[in-house]
Amino acid sequence: MQCRKIEVGTEEYEAAVRLRNDILRRPLGMQLGDADFERDRRWHHIGCFEGELLVAFLGLEEHDVKTLRMRHVAVLEKKQRRGYGTAIVKFSEEFAKSQGAHLMFLHARDTAVGFYEKRGYVREGDFFLEVSLPHITMTKSLIA
Repeated sequence: MQCRKIEVGTEEYEAAVRLRNDILRRPLGMQLGDADFERDRRWHHIGCFEGELLVAFLGLEEHDVKTLRMRHVAVLEKKQRRGYGTAIVKFSEEFAKSQGAHLMFLHARDTAVGFYEKRGYVREGDFFLEVSLPHITMTKSLIA
């Protein structure tokens, strides 16, 4: 398994769009659109690969100088529970630190809260609806 940055406009980016649609949007009757692709130009995109196959993706959005927001975390369904989610989260945290970030935050679906808690993320506030599903804000300090 290898995790690395993905650039917009590449075949790897197109594979990431398909993965995000398949895992995160289609089950909700949604699809990524032009507004998403415009926003993607401002994000850092991270992928984990098994050979040439993209198996995990996440986006990092700069919230402010010291804070990044993790977004659109997706792992190929047949590869879930095999360490790819953990690997891509760890890689993204190291990448964020290399960019000078001190804090990572995300909006976790209710079904993913335990995953993030095991990786040191802390719940902040109450659950709220986002894309019709319960989410909660979670944070993790990236400094010792």
